[in-house]
Amino acid sequence: MGQRKRHGGAVASIASFDAEQFALLKIRAADADRLHDTYEEWRKDVDRIEREMRAKGVEIQEVPMTVLELEDFCLRNDCPLDGAARAAYAVEKSKAG
Repeated sequence: MGQRKRHGGAVASIASFDAEQFALLKIRAADADRLHDTYEEWRKDVDRIEREMRAKGVEIQEVPMTVLELEDFCLRNDCPLDGAARAAYAVEKSKAG
């Protein structure tokens, strides 16, 4: 999860994947062993985190992405495809529009 400021308040950008992309992420991610076992578990955890952050006054923006987009980001930035890359790309993509 990446954070940035908007109009004085914190905004958290969260990488978001559909079930098919999550399955591919599990195969391609450098930190696959740290990911949830299933898409359903991951989705449930993301929903919980969003609720907790909103309760603290943080605006949440889910940033849909594909693994291919994320791999391209990692190649351009010479970084592993891991949680830090997912967070950084979520922020970059949310700023782009």
